[in-house]
Amino acid sequence: MPLRGFVATSSEPTRTCFPLSKPSTRTGRLWRNTWTTAAWSCRRAQPRAALPRLRMASRHPSLPTTAIITTATTTTTGSTSTNNEAFPVVLEFNDAAGSTTASNSGTSSQSGSYVNGPTLGLQGPTSDIGAIGLSSSRRQYVLLPHNSAFELSEGCVSIYFYPTSFSSYAGLWGKDFNGQETDEHAITYVNRDGCVVARFQRSRSNGGQEITLRANPVTRNEWHRAVTCFGPAGAQLYVDGQLAESRAWTGNLENNKLDFVVGALNFGIDINSWFDGWVAQFVLVDKQLTPAQIDAALAARGVGTGGTSTTVAGVTSTTSTTGTSTTGTTTTVTGTVSTSDVVALFLLNETSGTAAQDAAGHNDGRYINQPTLGKTGPADGQTAVKFAASKRQYIAVPHDAAYQVSSGCASVYIYPKEFDRYSGLIGKDQTGQNTDDHFILYLRNGHPEARFQRSRSQGGKEVTLRASAAVPLSKWSQITACFGAQRGAELYVGDQRVAQDAAWTGTWTDNTQPLTLAALNWGDAVNSFFTGRLANVVLVKQQVTPRVLREMTAAVLAGNNTSWQVSSADNVVVAGYASPGLASAGSDVSADGSSSSSS
Repeated sequence: MPLRGFVATSSEPTRTCFPLSKPSTRTGRLWRNTWTTAAWSCRRAQPRAALPRLRMASRHPSLPTTAIITTATTTTTGSTSTNNEAFPVVLEFNDAAGSTTASNSGTSSQSGSYVNGPTLGLQGPTSDIGAIGLSSSRRQYVLLPHNSAFELSEGCVSIYFYPTSFSSYAGLWGKDFNGQETDEHAITYVNRDGCVVARFQRSRSNGGQEITLRANPVTRNEWHRAVTCFGPAGAQLYVDGQLAESRAWTGNLENNKLDFVVGALNFGIDINSWFDGWVAQFVLVDKQLTPAQIDAALAARGVGTGGTSTTVAGVTSTTSTTGTSTTGTTTTVTGTVSTSDVVALFLLNETSGTAAQDAAGHNDGRYINQPTLGKTGPADGQTAVKFAASKRQYIAVPHDAAYQVSSGCASVYIYPKEFDRYSGLIGKDQTGQNTDDHFILYLRNGHPEARFQRSRSQGGKEVTLRASAAVPLSKWSQITACFGAQRGAELYVGDQRVAQDAAWTGTWTDNTQPLTLAALNWGDAVNSFFTGRLANVVLVKQQVTPRVLREMTAAVLAGNNTSWQVSSADNVVVAGYASPGLASAGSDVSADGSSSSSS
Protein backbone atom coordinates (compact mmCIF):
# COMPACT_ATOMS: atom_id res chain seq x y z
CA MET A 1 0.00 0.00 0.00
CA PRO A 2 1.45 3.43 -0.83
CA LEU A 3 3.05 5.23 2.10
CA ARG A 4 2.21 8.62 3.47
CA GLY A 5 4.82 11.30 2.90
CA PHE A 6 6.06 14.38 4.67
CA VAL A 7 7.71 17.74 4.23
CA ALA A 8 11.38 18.28 5.08
CA THR A 9 13.02 21.32 6.58
CA SER A 10 16.65 21.96 7.45
CA SER A 11 16.33 24.61 10.16
CA GLU A 12 16.23 22.32 13.20
CA PRO A 13 19.33 22.12 15.45
CA THR A 14 18.45 18.60 16.60
CA ARG A 15 17.54 15.50 14.65
CA THR A 16 14.68 13.28 15.78
CA CYS A 17 12.53 10.85 13.87
CA PHE A 18 8.74 11.04 13.52
CA PRO A 19 6.18 8.40 12.62
CA LEU A 20 5.21 8.44 8.98
CA SER A 21 1.62 7.76 9.96
CA LYS A 22 1.50 11.30 11.35
CA PRO A 23 2.89 13.57 8.62
CA SER A 24 5.00 16.32 10.13
CA THR A 25 6.34 19.56 8.78
CA ARG A 26 9.51 18.97 10.78
CA THR A 27 11.42 16.14 9.24
CA GLY A 28 15.04 15.49 8.60
CA ARG A 29 17.34 13.87 6.13
CA LEU A 30 18.80 10.38 6.05
CA TRP A 31 22.55 10.12 5.72
CA ARG A 32 23.70 8.44 2.52
CA ASN A 33 26.38 5.89 1.80
CA THR A 34 25.86 3.93 4.99
CA TRP A 35 24.76 0.36 5.57
CA THR A 36 21.54 0.69 7.57
CA THR A 37 18.47 -1.25 8.73
CA ALA A 38 15.25 0.64 9.65
CA ALA A 39 13.05 3.73 9.09
CA TRP A 40 12.10 7.11 10.56
CA SER A 41 11.35 10.62 9.46
CA CYS A 42 13.77 13.00 11.12
CA ARG A 43 15.02 16.41 12.09
CA ARG A 44 18.66 17.32 11.94
CA ALA A 45 20.84 15.89 14.68
CA GLN A 46 23.35 17.60 16.93
CA PRO A 47 26.73 18.00 15.23
CA ARG A 48 28.95 15.00 15.66
CA ALA A 49 31.94 15.33 17.95
CA ALA A 50 35.21 15.94 16.19
CA LEU A 51 37.26 12.84 15.52
CA PRO A 52 40.62 12.46 17.25
CA ARG A 53 43.45 14.24 15.50
CA LEU A 54 45.81 11.70 14.02
CA ARG A 55 49.02 12.06 12.02
CA MET A 56 48.70 14.88 9.48
CA ALA A 57 45.31 15.74 10.96
CA SER A 58 46.19 19.43 11.00
CA ARG A 59 46.22 19.32 7.21
CA HIS A 60 42.91 17.63 6.62
CA PRO A 61 39.76 16.45 8.38
CA SER A 62 39.55 12.85 9.50
CA LEU A 63 37.71 10.82 6.89
CA PRO A 64 34.81 8.48 7.63
CA THR A 65 35.86 4.98 8.64
CA THR A 66 34.27 1.58 8.35
CA ALA A 67 31.51 0.98 10.84
CA ILE A 68 32.06 -1.70 13.44
CA ILE A 69 29.03 -3.98 13.23
CA THR A 70 28.19 -4.60 16.87
CA THR A 71 25.94 -7.23 18.34
CA ALA A 72 22.85 -6.35 20.32
CA THR A 73 22.86 -6.45 24.11
CA THR A 74 19.05 -6.26 24.22
CA THR A 75 17.32 -9.55 24.91
CA THR A 76 13.99 -10.60 23.50
CA THR A 77 11.12 -12.27 25.27
CA GLY A 78 10.49 -14.36 22.19
CA SER A 79 12.45 -17.31 20.87
CA THR A 80 16.11 -17.98 21.60
CA SER A 81 18.74 -19.59 19.41
CA THR A 82 18.66 -23.36 19.96
CA ASN A 83 20.07 -24.53 16.61
CA ASN A 84 16.48 -25.45 15.72
CA GLU A 85 16.06 -22.37 13.58
CA ALA A 86 15.48 -22.73 9.88
CA PHE A 87 16.74 -20.20 7.37
CA PRO A 88 14.42 -20.36 4.34
CA VAL A 89 16.44 -17.58 2.68
CA VAL A 90 20.18 -16.89 2.77
CA LEU A 91 21.22 -14.74 -0.19
CA GLU A 92 24.98 -14.32 0.15
CA PHE A 93 25.39 -12.46 -3.18
CA ASN A 94 28.45 -14.51 -4.10
CA ASP A 95 27.22 -15.29 -7.61
CA ALA A 96 29.66 -14.95 -10.48
CA ALA A 97 29.68 -11.90 -12.70
CA GLY A 98 27.18 -12.23 -15.50
CA SER A 99 24.89 -14.53 -13.52
CA THR A 100 21.16 -13.89 -13.56
CA THR A 101 20.41 -16.22 -10.65
CA ALA A 102 20.56 -15.00 -7.06
CA SER A 103 21.59 -18.23 -5.33
CA ASN A 104 19.79 -19.11 -2.10
CA SER A 105 21.76 -21.29 0.32
CA GLY A 106 18.81 -21.40 2.73
CA THR A 107 16.56 -24.36 3.42
CA SER A 108 13.98 -23.49 0.77
CA SER A 109 14.81 -24.39 -2.81
CA GLN A 110 13.74 -20.96 -4.04
CA SER A 111 16.47 -18.95 -5.75
CA GLY A 112 16.03 -15.40 -7.03
CA SER A 113 16.83 -13.36 -10.11
CA TYR A 114 19.03 -10.33 -10.64
CA VAL A 115 16.87 -7.80 -12.50
CA ASN A 116 18.34 -5.19 -14.88
CA GLY A 117 21.97 -6.16 -14.30
CA PRO A 118 23.14 -5.16 -10.81
CA THR A 119 26.91 -5.10 -10.28
CA LEU A 120 28.04 -8.47 -8.88
CA GLY A 121 31.23 -9.58 -7.13
CA LEU A 122 31.53 -6.68 -4.68
CA GLN A 123 32.73 -6.90 -1.10
CA GLY A 124 30.29 -6.45 1.75
CA PRO A 125 30.86 -4.88 5.18
CA THR A 126 33.67 -7.39 5.87
CA SER A 127 35.78 -9.66 3.73
CA ASP A 128 33.66 -12.79 4.34
CA ILE A 129 30.45 -11.21 3.03
CA GLY A 130 29.71 -10.53 -0.64
CA ALA A 131 27.62 -7.64 -1.96
CA ILE A 132 25.91 -6.31 -5.08
CA GLY A 133 25.67 -2.75 -6.38
CA LEU A 134 22.24 -1.34 -7.25
CA SER A 135 21.24 1.75 -9.22
CA SER A 136 17.78 3.27 -8.94
CA SER A 137 18.13 4.98 -12.34
CA ARG A 138 18.57 1.52 -13.88
CA ARG A 139 15.78 0.03 -11.74
CA GLN A 140 18.02 -2.76 -10.49
CA TYR A 141 16.85 -5.14 -7.77
CA VAL A 142 16.60 -8.80 -6.78
CA LEU A 143 13.35 -10.74 -7.24
CA LEU A 144 12.76 -13.76 -5.00
CA PRO A 145 9.51 -15.55 -5.95
CA HIS A 146 7.27 -16.63 -3.14
CA ASN A 147 7.77 -20.04 -1.56
CA SER A 148 5.53 -21.69 1.03
CA ALA A 149 8.56 -21.83 3.37
CA PHE A 150 8.26 -18.04 3.66
CA GLU A 151 4.78 -18.24 5.28
CA LEU A 152 5.93 -17.78 8.87
CA SER A 153 4.13 -17.18 12.17
CA GLU A 154 7.29 -15.56 13.55
CA GLY A 155 10.69 -14.66 12.23
CA CYS A 156 13.22 -12.00 11.23
CA VAL A 157 14.52 -10.48 8.01
CA SER A 158 18.14 -9.23 8.11
CA ILE A 159 20.00 -7.20 5.49
CA TYR A 160 23.23 -5.20 5.29
CA PHE A 161 23.10 -2.04 3.20
CA TYR A 162 25.28 0.87 2.09
CA PRO A 163 23.19 3.74 0.64
CA THR A 164 24.82 6.13 -1.81
CA SER A 165 21.88 8.44 -2.48
CA PHE A 166 18.46 9.04 -1.01
CA SER A 167 14.91 9.28 -2.19
CA SER A 168 11.54 9.38 -0.46
CA TYR A 169 11.59 5.59 -0.18
CA ALA A 170 14.78 3.63 -0.82
CA GLY A 171 13.62 0.05 -0.55
CA LEU A 172 15.72 -2.48 1.33
CA TRP A 173 13.17 -5.28 0.95
CA GLY A 174 9.47 -5.69 0.46
CA LYS A 175 6.77 -8.39 0.64
CA ASP A 176 3.81 -6.24 -0.20
CA PHE A 177 1.24 -5.24 -2.83
CA ASN A 178 -1.24 -2.49 -3.61
CA GLY A 179 -4.01 -2.29 -1.02
CA GLN A 180 -4.71 -4.49 2.01
CA GLU A 181 -7.45 -6.71 0.66
CA THR A 182 -5.46 -9.91 1.21
CA ASP A 183 -2.18 -10.99 2.79
CA GLU A 184 -0.18 -9.55 5.68
CA HIS A 185 2.31 -7.03 4.29
CA ALA A 186 5.83 -6.05 5.42
CA ILE A 187 8.48 -3.68 4.07
CA THR A 188 11.71 -2.08 5.28
CA TYR A 189 13.23 0.97 3.63
CA VAL A 190 15.32 4.11 4.15
CA ASN A 191 13.51 7.41 3.81
CA ARG A 192 14.76 10.70 2.40
CA ASP A 193 15.68 11.88 5.89
CA GLY A 194 18.18 9.10 6.50
CA CYS A 195 16.01 7.03 8.80
CA VAL A 196 15.36 3.32 8.49
CA VAL A 197 11.67 2.36 8.60
CA ALA A 198 9.83 -0.95 8.91
CA ARG A 199 6.09 -1.20 8.24
CA PHE A 200 3.69 -4.08 8.98
CA GLN A 201 0.09 -4.27 7.77
CA ARG A 202 -2.81 -6.64 8.54
CA SER A 203 -5.24 -7.56 5.76
CA ARG A 204 -8.65 -5.90 5.88
CA SER A 205 -10.22 -9.25 6.78
CA ASN A 206 -7.98 -9.26 9.88
CA GLY A 207 -8.74 -5.68 10.89
CA GLY A 208 -6.46 -3.74 8.51
CA GLN A 209 -4.22 -2.45 11.29
CA GLU A 210 -0.84 -0.94 10.45
CA ILE A 211 2.25 -0.08 12.50
CA THR A 212 5.50 1.60 11.58
CA LEU A 213 8.80 1.21 13.44
CA ARG A 214 11.58 3.74 13.05
CA ALA A 215 15.23 4.19 13.94
CA ASN A 216 17.29 7.33 14.27
CA PRO A 217 19.24 8.46 11.18
CA VAL A 218 22.33 6.55 10.18
CA THR A 219 25.61 8.17 9.21
CA ARG A 220 26.91 8.17 5.68
CA ASN A 221 29.75 6.12 4.27
CA GLU A 222 29.39 3.18 6.59
CA TRP A 223 27.86 -0.27 6.34
CA HIS A 224 24.70 -0.77 8.34
CA ARG A 225 22.47 -3.66 9.15
CA ALA A 226 18.69 -3.70 9.52
CA VAL A 227 16.90 -6.60 11.21
CA THR A 228 13.08 -6.54 11.18
CA CYS A 229 11.34 -9.13 13.41
CA PHE A 230 7.81 -10.26 14.30
CA GLY A 231 6.47 -12.89 16.69
CA PRO A 232 5.81 -13.45 20.41
CA ALA A 233 7.68 -10.27 21.37
CA GLY A 234 5.66 -8.16 18.91
CA ALA A 235 7.28 -6.19 16.09
CA GLN A 236 10.92 -5.17 16.46
CA LEU A 237 13.41 -3.15 14.47
CA TYR A 238 17.15 -3.41 15.06
CA VAL A 239 19.71 -1.12 13.43
CA ASP A 240 23.39 -2.02 13.66
CA GLY A 241 22.68 -4.56 16.37
CA GLN A 242 20.71 -2.25 18.66
CA LEU A 243 16.97 -2.39 19.25
CA ALA A 244 15.57 0.83 17.74
CA GLU A 245 11.86 0.27 18.47
CA SER A 246 9.54 -2.49 19.61
CA ARG A 247 5.74 -2.41 19.51
CA ALA A 248 2.92 -4.80 20.29
CA TRP A 249 1.89 -6.64 17.13
CA THR A 250 0.18 -9.93 16.43
CA GLY A 251 0.54 -9.97 12.65
CA ASN A 252 2.81 -12.37 10.78
CA LEU A 253 3.57 -13.66 7.28
CA GLU A 254 1.48 -16.83 7.44
CA ASN A 255 -0.97 -15.57 4.81
CA ASN A 256 1.55 -13.58 2.77
CA LYS A 257 1.98 -15.22 -0.62
CA LEU A 258 3.69 -12.26 -2.27
CA ASP A 259 7.19 -12.24 -3.74
CA PHE A 260 10.19 -10.83 -1.92
CA VAL A 261 12.00 -7.95 -3.60
CA VAL A 262 15.44 -6.83 -2.37
CA GLY A 263 16.74 -3.35 -3.16
CA ALA A 264 13.26 -2.05 -4.01
CA LEU A 265 9.66 -2.13 -2.78
CA ASN A 266 6.52 -3.74 -4.16
CA PHE A 267 3.87 -1.78 -2.27
CA GLY A 268 2.14 -0.64 -5.45
CA ILE A 269 0.94 -2.30 -8.59
CA ASP A 270 4.52 -2.43 -9.93
CA ILE A 271 8.02 -2.60 -8.47
CA ASN A 272 9.12 0.84 -7.24
CA SER A 273 11.28 2.76 -4.74
CA TRP A 274 14.62 1.35 -5.93
CA PHE A 275 17.68 1.55 -3.70
CA ASP A 276 20.92 3.32 -4.64
CA GLY A 277 24.04 1.70 -3.22
CA TRP A 278 25.08 -1.78 -2.15
CA VAL A 279 23.25 -4.53 -0.31
CA ALA A 280 24.67 -7.68 1.30
CA GLN A 281 23.53 -10.90 3.00
CA PHE A 282 19.74 -10.98 2.87
CA VAL A 283 18.45 -13.54 5.41
CA LEU A 284 15.02 -14.84 6.49
CA VAL A 285 14.92 -16.90 9.69
CA ASP A 286 11.82 -18.63 11.09
CA LYS A 287 12.33 -17.62 14.75
CA GLN A 288 12.18 -14.21 16.45
CA LEU A 289 15.82 -13.71 17.41
CA THR A 290 18.20 -10.87 18.22
CA PRO A 291 20.89 -9.98 15.65
CA ALA A 292 23.48 -11.69 17.86
CA GLN A 293 21.43 -14.87 17.94
CA ILE A 294 20.98 -14.77 14.16
CA ASP A 295 24.76 -14.42 13.75
CA ALA A 296 25.41 -17.33 16.08
CA ALA A 297 22.97 -19.53 14.17
CA LEU A 298 24.46 -18.51 10.81
CA ALA A 299 28.01 -19.11 12.02
CA ALA A 300 26.98 -22.61 13.15
CA ARG A 301 25.94 -23.21 9.55
CA GLY A 302 29.20 -21.87 8.14
CA VAL A 303 27.74 -18.59 6.82
CA GLY A 304 29.87 -15.44 7.12
CA THR A 305 28.66 -13.08 9.82
CA GLY A 306 31.03 -10.16 9.54
CA GLY A 307 34.25 -11.49 11.00
CA THR A 308 35.98 -9.97 14.02
CA SER A 309 36.28 -6.19 13.80
CA THR A 310 38.75 -4.05 15.70
CA THR A 311 39.56 -0.36 15.45
CA VAL A 312 43.16 0.49 14.59
CA ALA A 313 44.06 4.17 14.47
CA GLY A 314 40.71 5.20 13.14
CA VAL A 315 40.36 2.52 10.48
CA THR A 316 38.54 -0.78 10.96
CA SER A 317 40.51 -3.94 10.29
CA THR A 318 38.89 -7.32 9.92
CA THR A 319 40.29 -10.78 10.37
CA SER A 320 40.08 -12.84 7.21
CA THR A 321 41.75 -15.79 5.58
CA THR A 322 44.55 -14.88 3.22
CA GLY A 323 43.85 -16.25 -0.20
CA THR A 324 40.08 -16.28 0.15
CA SER A 325 38.22 -13.75 -1.93
CA THR A 326 34.98 -12.02 -1.00
CA THR A 327 33.03 -14.50 -3.08
CA GLY A 328 34.09 -17.35 -0.84
CA THR A 329 36.13 -19.12 -3.51
CA THR A 330 39.84 -19.79 -3.18
CA THR A 331 42.01 -17.51 -5.29
CA THR A 332 45.70 -16.92 -5.77
CA VAL A 333 47.09 -13.86 -4.02
CA THR A 334 48.79 -11.85 -6.74
CA GLY A 335 50.27 -8.90 -4.90
CA THR A 336 50.54 -6.57 -1.94
CA VAL A 337 49.75 -2.88 -1.72
CA SER A 338 50.70 -0.56 1.12
CA THR A 339 50.33 3.00 2.32
CA SER A 340 53.82 3.73 0.99
CA ASP A 341 52.40 3.24 -2.52
CA VAL A 342 50.50 6.54 -2.21
CA VAL A 343 52.87 9.00 -3.90
CA ALA A 344 50.61 12.09 -3.95
CA LEU A 345 47.51 13.02 -1.97
CA PHE A 346 46.06 16.50 -2.52
CA LEU A 347 42.88 16.78 -0.45
CA LEU A 348 42.45 20.41 -1.59
CA ASN A 349 40.92 21.31 1.76
CA GLU A 350 42.90 24.47 2.37
CA THR A 351 40.85 27.52 3.28
CA SER A 352 43.53 30.15 2.71
CA GLY A 353 46.98 30.62 1.20
CA THR A 354 48.49 29.59 -2.11
CA ALA A 355 49.89 26.14 -1.23
CA ALA A 356 48.05 22.93 -2.17
CA GLN A 357 49.49 20.56 0.40
CA ASP A 358 50.48 16.99 -0.38
CA ALA A 359 49.45 14.75 2.55
CA ALA A 360 51.71 12.01 1.15
CA GLY A 361 54.74 14.16 1.96
CA HIS A 362 56.11 14.92 -1.51
CA ASN A 363 55.91 18.17 -3.47
CA ASP A 364 53.22 20.66 -2.53
CA GLY A 365 51.41 22.42 -5.36
CA ARG A 366 50.66 26.09 -5.92
CA TYR A 367 47.26 27.65 -6.59
CA ILE A 368 47.47 29.78 -9.74
CA ASN A 369 45.22 32.82 -10.37
CA GLN A 370 43.37 32.55 -7.06
CA PRO A 371 40.82 29.74 -7.28
CA THR A 372 38.19 29.82 -4.52
CA LEU A 373 39.16 27.73 -1.49
CA GLY A 374 36.96 26.26 1.21
CA LYS A 375 33.98 25.21 -0.92
CA THR A 376 31.80 22.22 0.04
CA GLY A 377 33.54 18.92 -0.71
CA PRO A 378 32.31 15.40 -1.46
CA ALA A 379 32.33 14.22 2.17
CA ASP A 380 31.06 15.55 5.48
CA GLY A 381 33.49 18.06 6.98
CA GLN A 382 35.55 18.16 3.81
CA THR A 383 36.16 21.16 1.59
CA ALA A 384 37.09 21.52 -2.06
CA VAL A 385 38.51 24.12 -4.43
CA LYS A 386 36.44 25.92 -7.06
CA PHE A 387 38.09 26.70 -10.41
CA ALA A 388 36.94 28.99 -13.24
CA ALA A 389 38.19 28.33 -16.77
CA SER A 390 37.53 31.98 -17.68
CA LYS A 391 40.09 33.05 -15.06
CA ARG A 392 42.63 30.36 -16.09
CA GLN A 393 42.76 28.96 -12.56
CA TYR A 394 44.62 25.73 -11.84
CA ILE A 395 47.24 24.04 -9.61
CA ALA A 396 50.89 23.68 -10.59
CA VAL A 397 52.85 20.86 -8.93
CA PRO A 398 56.58 20.46 -9.62
CA HIS A 399 57.71 17.04 -10.76
CA ASP A 400 58.88 14.62 -8.09
CA ALA A 401 60.89 11.46 -8.72
CA ALA A 402 58.24 9.56 -6.74
CA TYR A 403 55.90 10.03 -9.73
CA GLN A 404 58.13 8.01 -12.08
CA VAL A 405 56.34 4.71 -11.70
CA SER A 406 55.96 1.61 -13.86
CA SER A 407 52.29 1.15 -12.92
CA GLY A 408 49.75 3.15 -11.03
CA CYS A 409 46.51 5.12 -10.84
CA ALA A 410 45.51 8.78 -10.90
CA SER A 411 42.18 9.65 -9.29
CA VAL A 412 40.19 12.85 -8.66
CA TYR A 413 36.75 13.86 -7.41
CA ILE A 414 35.05 16.39 -9.69
CA TYR A 415 31.99 18.64 -9.48
CA PRO A 416 31.72 20.22 -12.95
CA LYS A 417 29.64 23.35 -13.44
CA GLU A 418 29.94 23.54 -17.22
CA PHE A 419 31.40 21.48 -20.05
CA ASP A 420 33.92 22.64 -22.64
CA ARG A 421 35.46 20.72 -25.47
CA TYR A 422 38.38 19.90 -23.17
CA SER A 423 38.21 20.38 -19.39
CA GLY A 424 41.51 19.32 -17.85
CA LEU A 425 41.59 17.31 -14.63
CA ILE A 426 45.15 15.91 -14.36
CA GLY A 427 47.98 16.50 -16.81
CA LYS A 428 51.54 15.20 -17.02
CA ASP A 429 52.35 16.09 -20.61
CA GLN A 430 54.04 18.54 -22.97
CA THR A 431 54.18 19.40 -26.66
CA GLY A 432 55.12 16.51 -28.93
CA GLN A 433 56.22 12.99 -28.07
CA ASN A 434 59.95 13.32 -28.48
CA THR A 435 60.65 12.42 -24.85
CA ASP A 436 58.70 10.95 -21.95
CA ASP A 437 55.55 8.86 -21.83
CA HIS A 438 52.68 11.33 -21.47
CA PHE A 439 49.37 11.19 -19.63
CA ILE A 440 46.28 13.40 -19.41
CA LEU A 441 42.88 12.93 -17.74
CA TYR A 442 40.07 15.28 -18.78
CA LEU A 443 36.44 15.75 -19.76
CA ARG A 444 35.62 16.07 -23.42
CA ASN A 445 32.18 17.63 -23.71
CA GLY A 446 31.42 16.05 -20.35
CA HIS A 447 32.69 12.55 -21.19
CA PRO A 448 35.67 11.40 -19.08
CA GLU A 449 38.71 10.55 -21.21
CA ALA A 450 42.22 9.37 -20.40
CA ARG A 451 45.00 9.55 -22.99
CA PHE A 452 48.24 7.62 -22.71
CA GLN A 453 51.19 8.22 -25.08
CA ARG A 454 54.55 6.49 -25.57
CA SER A 455 57.56 8.59 -26.55
CA ARG A 456 58.77 8.33 -30.14
CA SER A 457 61.80 6.38 -28.94
CA GLN A 458 59.35 3.81 -27.54
CA GLY A 459 57.30 3.62 -30.72
CA GLY A 460 55.07 6.69 -30.29
CA LYS A 461 51.92 4.68 -29.68
CA GLU A 462 48.85 6.35 -28.22
CA VAL A 463 45.59 5.15 -26.70
CA THR A 464 42.56 7.17 -25.60
CA LEU A 465 39.96 5.68 -23.27
CA ARG A 466 36.52 7.31 -23.30
CA ALA A 467 33.41 6.89 -21.15
CA SER A 468 30.31 6.45 -23.27
CA ALA A 469 28.23 8.61 -20.91
CA ALA A 470 28.86 12.14 -19.71
CA VAL A 471 29.19 12.79 -15.99
CA PRO A 472 26.39 14.89 -14.46
CA LEU A 473 26.73 18.62 -13.95
CA SER A 474 26.63 19.93 -10.38
CA LYS A 475 27.16 16.49 -8.86
CA TRP A 476 30.25 14.81 -7.45
CA SER A 477 31.86 12.02 -9.47
CA GLN A 478 35.11 10.11 -8.96
CA ILE A 479 37.26 9.62 -12.06
CA THR A 480 40.22 7.22 -12.00
CA ALA A 481 42.71 6.18 -14.69
CA CYS A 482 45.10 3.26 -14.16
CA PHE A 483 47.93 1.59 -16.08
CA GLY A 484 50.19 -1.40 -15.57
CA ALA A 485 51.11 -4.89 -16.63
CA GLN A 486 48.11 -6.47 -14.85
CA ARG A 487 45.31 -4.98 -16.92
CA GLY A 488 46.83 -2.48 -19.35
CA ALA A 489 45.16 0.96 -19.42
CA GLU A 490 41.84 1.49 -17.63
CA LEU A 491 39.32 4.25 -17.03
CA TYR A 492 36.84 4.17 -14.13
CA VAL A 493 33.85 6.34 -13.27
CA GLY A 494 33.08 5.67 -9.63
CA ASP A 495 33.78 1.98 -9.07
CA GLN A 496 32.79 0.94 -12.58
CA ARG A 497 35.42 0.38 -15.24
CA VAL A 498 34.07 2.10 -18.34
CA ALA A 499 36.96 1.56 -20.78
CA GLN A 500 40.10 -0.58 -21.08
CA ASP A 501 42.98 -1.32 -23.42
CA ALA A 502 44.49 -4.50 -21.99
CA ALA A 503 47.41 -4.39 -24.44
CA TRP A 504 48.80 -1.05 -23.24
CA THR A 505 52.37 -1.30 -21.88
CA GLY A 506 53.28 2.35 -21.28
CA THR A 507 54.63 3.62 -17.96
CA TRP A 508 55.58 6.89 -16.23
CA THR A 509 59.17 5.83 -15.54
CA ASP A 510 60.63 8.46 -17.89
CA ASN A 511 57.92 11.12 -17.42
CA THR A 512 59.56 14.13 -15.76
CA GLN A 513 56.88 16.67 -16.67
CA PRO A 514 55.22 18.79 -13.96
CA LEU A 515 51.83 17.81 -12.64
CA THR A 516 48.93 20.10 -13.57
CA LEU A 517 45.53 19.92 -11.86
CA ALA A 518 42.29 21.53 -13.16
CA ALA A 519 43.98 22.12 -16.51
CA LEU A 520 46.24 20.35 -19.03
CA ASN A 521 49.85 20.90 -20.08
CA TRP A 522 49.81 19.14 -23.43
CA GLY A 523 50.97 22.18 -25.41
CA ASP A 524 53.56 24.91 -25.07
CA ALA A 525 51.50 26.50 -22.30
CA VAL A 526 48.89 25.42 -19.74
CA ASN A 527 45.45 25.17 -21.37
CA SER A 528 42.05 23.40 -21.30
CA PHE A 529 40.99 24.77 -17.92
CA PHE A 530 38.26 23.17 -15.81
CA THR A 531 35.19 24.95 -14.39
CA GLY A 532 33.85 23.51 -11.17
CA ARG A 533 35.22 21.97 -7.97
CA LEU A 534 37.95 19.40 -7.41
CA ALA A 535 38.87 17.38 -4.31
CA ASN A 536 40.98 14.36 -3.34
CA VAL A 537 43.58 14.07 -6.08
CA VAL A 538 45.48 10.82 -5.49
CA LEU A 539 48.41 9.17 -7.30
CA VAL A 540 49.46 5.64 -6.37
CA LYS A 541 52.22 3.45 -7.76
CA GLN A 542 50.18 0.26 -7.98
CA GLN A 543 47.50 -0.70 -10.48
CA VAL A 544 44.54 -1.13 -8.14
CA THR A 545 40.80 -0.52 -8.27
CA PRO A 546 39.19 2.71 -6.98
CA ARG A 547 37.94 0.84 -3.93
CA VAL A 548 41.43 -0.34 -2.94
CA LEU A 549 42.78 3.12 -3.72
CA ARG A 550 40.34 4.63 -1.23
CA GLU A 551 41.38 2.14 1.44
CA MET A 552 45.01 3.10 0.87
CA THR A 553 44.09 6.78 1.13
CA ALA A 554 42.11 6.30 4.36
CA ALA A 555 45.02 4.45 5.97
CA VAL A 556 47.49 7.21 5.04
CA LEU A 557 45.25 9.85 6.58
CA ALA A 558 44.78 7.74 9.71
CA GLY A 559 48.54 7.51 10.16
CA ASN A 560 48.73 3.78 9.50
CA ASN A 561 51.78 2.24 7.89
CA THR A 562 50.29 -1.00 6.72
CA SER A 563 49.79 -3.28 3.72
CA TRP A 564 47.06 -5.39 2.13
CA GLN A 565 47.11 -8.52 0.07
CA VAL A 566 44.98 -8.42 -3.05
CA SER A 567 43.74 -11.28 -5.18
CA SER A 568 43.13 -11.84 -8.89
CA ALA A 569 43.02 -9.27 -11.66
CA ASP A 570 40.31 -7.25 -9.99
CA ASN A 571 42.32 -6.41 -6.87
CA VAL A 572 39.92 -7.68 -4.21
CA VAL A 573 41.32 -7.13 -0.74
CA VAL A 574 41.62 -10.49 0.99
CA ALA A 575 43.68 -9.60 4.06
CA GLY A 576 44.22 -6.51 6.17
CA TYR A 577 41.77 -3.65 5.99
CA ALA A 578 38.25 -4.21 4.72
CA SER A 579 36.50 -0.89 4.39
CA PRO A 580 33.30 -0.53 2.37
CA GLY A 581 33.49 0.35 -1.26
CA LEU A 582 32.97 4.08 -0.81
CA ALA A 583 34.20 4.63 2.68
CA SER A 584 37.06 7.06 2.66
CA ALA A 585 36.85 10.11 0.47
CA GLY A 586 33.71 11.08 -1.35
CA SER A 587 30.88 10.17 0.95
CA ASP A 588 28.23 11.35 -1.45
CA VAL A 589 29.58 9.54 -4.47
CA SER A 590 27.61 6.53 -5.64
CA ALA A 591 28.76 3.17 -6.94
CA ASP A 592 28.30 4.39 -10.49
CA GLY A 593 30.30 7.51 -9.80
CA SER A 594 27.76 10.27 -9.26
CA SER A 595 26.32 12.10 -6.30
CA SER A 596 23.24 14.19 -5.82
CA SER A 597 24.47 16.27 -2.90
CA SER A 598 26.67 19.25 -2.24
CA SER A 599 26.03 22.94 -2.31
